[in-house]
Amino acid sequence: MIDGSTKWGAKVVYGDTDSLFIYLHGKTKEQAFQIGYNIAETITAMNPAPIKLKFEKVCTNQNSELGTDISPRCTCHVY
Repeated sequence: MIDGSTKWGAKVVYGDTDSLFIYLHGKTKEQAFQIGYNIAETITAMNPAPIKLKFEKVCTNQNSELGTDISPRCTCHVY
């Protein structure tokens, strides 16, 4: 669902029974927050209650030479 959608430009790099780590190549930190919340809402709507995917955080790698953020990742967990 996430990897196959061009809507987000996201790639799941890790997933298990209750969490996902999603790579967002070329996105800003602000875009990553918007995409993370949108993914969580979309996946939650596809599942029966009380299953809920909750967006948790955005992590970025800092390029020490350039001082710029590089391709954020977001983390989501099932509650």
